[in-house]
Amino acid sequence: MTLTKETKGDAFDDLDLLAKLLAPRRIAKITSPTIEVLSSHTQLTNGVDELVSKTEALSVEDDDVAKGVH
Repeated sequence: MTLTKETKGDAFDDLDLLAKLLAPRRIAKITSPTIEVLSSHTQLTNGVDELVSKTEALSVEDDDVAKGVH
């Protein structure tokens, strides 16, 4: 089927816009790592152990904790 324009010279841009939007896109290959390790598991564990021991050392009767002093 062939249709003619009502006004010659009219341009109809992006008539295929829906097809462009629905078309699968090419995904760029990632060549660099996306996660960088800043510390090792051993260092993290030591920091957690230190935090746990400081938390266990706190008591409700401690004057600074009772007054809300940081």
